[in-house]
Amino acid sequence: MSASILLLYSSARGQTRRVCHTLTASHPDIELVELTPDPPAWPGRYEAVLFASPTYGQGGLHHVWTTHLPQLVEAFTPSPPRLGGLLVLGDQRYHARTFAGAVTAFKPYLQGTALAPLLDRICVLDPRQDRAWEQRCASWVEAIIQDSRGATYDHDRFDRSARR
Repeated sequence: MSASILLLYSSARGQTRRVCHTLTASHPDIELVELTPDPPAWPGRYEAVLFASPTYGQGGLHHVWTTHLPQLVEAFTPSPPRLGGLLVLGDQRYHARTFAGAVTAFKPYLQGTALAPLLDRICVLDPRQDRAWEQRCASWVEAIIQDSRGATYDHDRFDRSARR
Protein backbone atom coordinates (compact mmCIF):
# COMPACT_ATOMS: atom_id res chain seq x y z
CA MET A 1 0.00 0.00 0.00
CA SER A 2 1.48 3.35 -1.04
CA ALA A 3 1.55 6.32 1.25
CA SER A 4 -0.38 9.31 0.01
CA ILE A 5 2.01 12.17 0.77
CA LEU A 6 2.14 15.72 -0.52
CA LEU A 7 5.38 17.70 -0.27
CA LEU A 8 4.90 21.43 -0.82
CA TYR A 9 8.06 23.50 -1.01
CA SER A 10 9.47 26.90 -1.83
CA SER A 11 13.02 27.63 -2.80
CA ALA A 12 14.88 30.94 -2.75
CA ARG A 13 18.10 29.95 -4.57
CA GLY A 14 17.50 26.32 -5.48
CA GLN A 15 18.88 24.56 -2.41
CA THR A 16 15.45 23.53 -1.05
CA ARG A 17 14.40 22.48 -4.57
CA ARG A 18 17.49 20.26 -4.85
CA VAL A 19 16.85 18.69 -1.43
CA CYS A 20 13.17 18.00 -2.24
CA HIS A 21 13.97 16.49 -5.63
CA THR A 22 16.67 14.30 -4.09
CA LEU A 23 14.25 13.20 -1.39
CA THR A 24 11.40 12.33 -3.73
CA ALA A 25 13.63 10.53 -6.23
CA SER A 26 13.65 7.51 -3.92
CA HIS A 27 9.99 7.93 -2.87
CA PRO A 28 7.71 7.90 -5.91
CA ASP A 29 4.66 7.87 -3.61
CA ILE A 30 5.37 11.50 -2.66
CA GLU A 31 3.73 14.14 -4.83
CA LEU A 32 6.09 17.12 -5.13
CA VAL A 33 4.60 20.60 -5.67
CA GLU A 34 6.59 23.84 -5.74
CA LEU A 35 4.78 26.86 -4.37
CA THR A 36 4.94 29.84 -6.70
CA PRO A 37 3.31 33.26 -6.54
CA ASP A 38 0.26 31.68 -8.26
CA PRO A 39 -2.34 30.08 -5.95
CA PRO A 40 -1.50 26.42 -5.31
CA ALA A 41 -3.77 23.65 -6.58
CA TRP A 42 -3.57 19.90 -6.04
CA PRO A 43 -5.98 17.02 -6.36
CA GLY A 44 -7.21 14.66 -3.68
CA ARG A 45 -6.65 13.97 -0.04
CA TYR A 46 -3.39 13.04 1.59
CA GLU A 47 -2.49 10.93 4.60
CA ALA A 48 0.52 13.16 5.19
CA VAL A 49 1.49 16.67 4.17
CA LEU A 50 5.05 17.99 4.33
CA PHE A 51 6.10 21.61 3.98
CA ALA A 52 9.69 22.42 3.02
CA SER A 53 11.13 25.91 3.17
CA PRO A 54 14.42 27.71 3.32
CA THR A 55 14.92 30.12 6.17
CA TYR A 56 14.62 33.39 4.35
CA GLY A 57 16.19 36.74 5.15
CA GLN A 58 16.62 37.16 8.89
CA GLY A 59 14.89 34.00 10.06
CA GLY A 60 11.57 34.33 8.26
CA LEU A 61 9.57 32.36 5.76
CA HIS A 62 9.96 32.65 2.02
CA HIS A 63 7.34 35.13 0.75
CA VAL A 64 5.27 32.50 -1.08
CA TRP A 65 4.60 30.79 2.25
CA THR A 66 3.37 33.96 3.92
CA THR A 67 1.19 34.61 0.86
CA HIS A 68 -0.33 31.12 0.68
CA LEU A 69 -0.40 29.73 4.25
CA PRO A 70 -3.84 31.17 5.13
CA GLN A 71 -5.34 29.58 1.98
CA LEU A 72 -3.52 26.30 2.62
CA VAL A 73 -4.86 26.10 6.16
CA GLU A 74 -8.37 26.78 4.85
CA ALA A 75 -8.02 24.26 2.00
CA PHE A 76 -6.95 21.46 4.35
CA THR A 77 -9.50 22.19 7.09
CA PRO A 78 -12.37 20.08 5.65
CA SER A 79 -10.13 16.99 5.27
CA PRO A 80 -6.94 17.52 7.28
CA PRO A 81 -3.96 15.20 6.91
CA ARG A 82 -3.46 12.74 9.74
CA LEU A 83 0.30 13.27 9.65
CA GLY A 84 2.75 15.87 8.54
CA GLY A 85 6.07 17.52 9.03
CA LEU A 86 8.23 20.55 8.39
CA LEU A 87 11.52 20.36 6.53
CA VAL A 88 13.46 23.57 7.11
CA LEU A 89 16.80 24.47 5.59
CA GLY A 90 19.27 26.94 6.96
CA ASP A 91 22.89 28.01 6.81
CA GLN A 92 24.78 27.73 10.11
CA ARG A 93 27.97 29.26 8.79
CA TYR A 94 26.60 32.58 7.53
CA HIS A 95 23.32 32.80 9.44
CA ALA A 96 23.95 31.14 12.79
CA ARG A 97 21.72 33.54 14.73
CA THR A 98 18.70 32.93 12.50
CA PHE A 99 19.50 29.33 11.50
CA ALA A 100 16.27 27.44 10.72
CA GLY A 101 14.18 30.37 11.89
CA ALA A 102 11.47 29.31 9.44
CA VAL A 103 10.39 26.71 12.02
CA THR A 104 9.44 29.49 14.41
CA ALA A 105 7.90 31.52 11.58
CA PHE A 106 5.58 28.62 10.62
CA LYS A 107 4.20 28.22 14.16
CA PRO A 108 1.76 31.15 14.32
CA TYR A 109 0.22 30.08 11.01
CA LEU A 110 -0.18 26.41 11.96
CA GLN A 111 -0.85 26.20 15.71
CA GLY A 112 -4.48 25.49 16.48
CA THR A 113 -5.32 24.68 12.84
CA ALA A 114 -5.93 21.53 10.81
CA LEU A 115 -2.25 21.66 9.83
CA ALA A 116 -0.91 21.67 13.40
CA PRO A 117 0.33 18.04 13.00
CA LEU A 118 3.11 19.42 10.79
CA LEU A 119 4.66 20.93 13.92
CA ASP A 120 5.04 17.46 15.47
CA ARG A 121 7.79 16.28 13.12
CA ILE A 122 10.46 18.78 12.20
CA CYS A 123 13.65 18.11 10.25
CA VAL A 124 16.25 20.89 10.13
CA LEU A 125 19.02 20.68 7.56
CA ASP A 126 22.10 22.60 6.54
CA PRO A 127 23.00 20.76 3.31
CA ARG A 128 26.13 22.88 2.80
CA GLN A 129 27.66 21.91 6.16
CA ASP A 130 26.07 18.53 6.97
CA ARG A 131 27.48 15.73 4.85
CA ALA A 132 24.88 13.30 6.21
CA TRP A 133 21.86 15.46 5.32
CA GLU A 134 20.52 12.98 2.76
CA GLN A 135 20.51 10.12 5.26
CA ARG A 136 18.95 12.26 8.00
CA CYS A 137 16.26 13.56 5.69
CA ALA A 138 15.53 10.08 4.31
CA SER A 139 15.14 8.72 7.86
CA TRP A 140 12.73 11.53 8.71
CA VAL A 141 10.56 10.86 5.65
CA GLU A 142 10.71 7.09 6.16
CA ALA A 143 9.40 7.51 9.72
CA ILE A 144 6.46 9.57 8.42
CA ILE A 145 5.76 7.01 5.68
CA GLN A 146 5.80 4.21 8.26
CA ASP A 147 3.33 6.17 10.38
CA SER A 148 1.05 6.66 7.37
CA ARG A 149 1.05 2.88 6.93
CA GLY A 150 0.11 2.27 10.55
CA ALA A 151 3.58 1.51 11.90
CA THR A 152 4.83 3.20 15.05
CA TYR A 153 6.89 6.35 14.70
CA ASP A 154 10.24 5.48 16.27
CA HIS A 155 11.40 8.72 17.91
CA ASP A 156 14.55 7.11 19.30
CA ARG A 157 15.68 5.82 15.90
CA PHE A 158 14.99 9.17 14.24
CA ASP A 159 16.72 11.11 17.03
CA ARG A 160 19.81 8.89 16.73
CA SER A 161 19.98 9.38 12.95
CA ALA A 162 19.42 13.13 13.33
CA ARG A 163 22.44 13.49 15.66
CA ARG A 164 24.88 11.87 13.23
